[in-house]
Amino acid sequence: MFSPESRQSLTCAAYAATALVVDGASRAISLPNQAGNEFLISYGHDILFPVQSYFVLRASWLNNIHKDRFNWVESVGAAATVFGAASFCELLQKVGFYEGTYDSSDFIAYGVGVGLAVTLDAITFRKTNHP
Repeated sequence: MFSPESRQSLTCAAYAATALVVDGASRAISLPNQAGNEFLISYGHDILFPVQSYFVLRASWLNNIHKDRFNWVESVGAAATVFGAASFCELLQKVGFYEGTYDSSDFIAYGVGVGLAVTLDAITFRKTNHP
C-alpha cells in the first residue's frame, strides 16, 4: 500500500505530531502539586521540541538517503543539528538578542529530548534486512 519511504515519513510525522500535541496539552493541564507544574511548564517544552524537530528533519532526509533503515551517522547528524540549533537559540537569549529566560538547565532538557528521539528512531527504524 505505502512504500517503505512513505511509511517511514508518515511515522516520523506521527511522532512529531504526537510530541506537538503532548507539548500543547502539557501547557493546558494542571498537576496537583506546584513542583510538577513548574517542571512540566519549564522543561516539558524543552524536552518535546527537540523530539518534534528531530523527526521533522529525519522525515525530510528520508527522501534522499538510506530510506530503508536506521543509520547512526544520519541520526547523530540530525540530533547534533537539533541540539545545536536549540542551544544556539538559548545562548541568544542569554546575550539578550531576543526575549526569553536563559536557563542553563535547558541544555540538559535539549539533550534528553534528542536522546529520546534517537532512541525512538533506533527502535522504530532498526535495520530489518541484514546483508
